[in-house]
Amino acid sequence: MKEQKIVNERIDDNTLVVRARGKDEWALNELMSRYKPLVVRISRKYFLSSAEPGDLVQEGMIGLFKAYRGYSEASDTSFKTFATLCITRQIQQALVRDSRQKNIPMQAYLSINNQGKVLLREGDNENDQDDENGFYIEAQVLSPEESVLFREKLQETGKVIDKLLSPLEKRVLGSYISGHNYQEISKIMNKQPKSIDNALQRIKIKLKELKGVD
Repeated sequence: MKEQKIVNERIDDNTLVVRARGKDEWALNELMSRYKPLVVRISRKYFLSSAEPGDLVQEGMIGLFKAYRGYSEASDTSFKTFATLCITRQIQQALVRDSRQKNIPMQAYLSINNQGKVLLREGDNENDQDDENGFYIEAQVLSPEESVLFREKLQETGKVIDKLLSPLEKRVLGSYISGHNYQEISKIMNKQPKSIDNALQRIKIKLKELKGVD
């Protein structure tokens, strides 16, 4: 099994794409499996969105499938870069559809780096897919005046997070949104996995209260 995994990893993405389009079911499954962790990592950017995490992953997998269908092997862009763009857009479009139904446009997001520093970023930006540490916050903004008020409110939310989360919790959240699992975070921070699990549970409880910003 281990030898088979090594062999699979040696097959480049372009080869998998070509074989999958040739009705090779194994190649398509391998491509989807290889990039599912990327889908999960991108979906974590929307930590405070109203959508269920599983729904976002499902939308991301749809974006990945679209990437496989639309990718040109002759392109100068790697499949990973193209897939990242397609996955991100698919998730954002799904959230935009959901937001329009609720009259809640996505406006901006907070970003927490691995050191636990909270930053304010603009949302709906073409370059957002490159920032893997951000998570979106939604708000009911119906006018330019309300948009300004929301931005001020979001800045206040960042300050609240700084006070609400401990230094450990902010570092755990930054690593988690970046795509690291419990075991990886525990090694990075030299903490027991149970300690990381407990920190994430506390974070989720604390941040759930911040949905009051919308």
